[in-house]
Amino acid sequence: MSSEKFENLQEDYNILFDDLKKKIDNRISRCSGEEKKQLIRDVERGLEEAGEMLHDMEAEARPAPGTYRTNMNQKIRNYSKELEKLKRDLKRMSTSAASAELFTGGTYQRDNVDNEITSMKTNQRKTLIQGTESLNRASASVDRSHRIAAETDEIGVGIIEELGGQKEQLIRTRDKVSMKCFVIIKSSMMITKSLSLYCLFTFSA
Repeated sequence: MSSEKFENLQEDYNILFDDLKKKIDNRISRCSGEEKKQLIRDVERGLEEAGEMLHDMEAEARPAPGTYRTNMNQKIRNYSKELEKLKRDLKRMSTSAASAELFTGGTYQRDNVDNEITSMKTNQRKTLIQGTESLNRASASVDRSHRIAAETDEIGVGIIEELGGQKEQLIRTRDKVSMKCFVIIKSSMMITKSLSLYCLFTFSA
């Protein structure tokens, strides 16, 4: 095993570590939503790749001579500490993002519930107003019906009273005609009787 591979791994690790650190320190905190989630997933994959590089460096350090091996292992331990710190920072970022999303989602849900309640109240108020208007129209219609019925009754009473008056007038007229007829008949009988007596006396003489 040569130290050249270790150095190449070390160089690749440092490049990857710097990139991951920049993403955690600068980019993740400035992103939100799906973009933030995707960036966190990318960093998680990068951390796994960095961990595999450390394992490869450990494998390169094991067969190295004593002094070189000690130096390599010390570097690996330092890298491991830095990598663990990055993992903790990412975990903190992920937790913060999840909490923010939960809060935002909860707020959104509460807003939706509030909007639905407001909409229900508005619909209920409209229904109540429409029902009141319908009731008022029905009441007005009933009042008109009562008024028309009262007017009709009044007209009917007037007609009945008028017919009653006409009936009495007709009865009086009938009585008068009957009386006149009686007088005429009686007069006619008296005239007939007088003529009969006159003729009788005349022919007897």
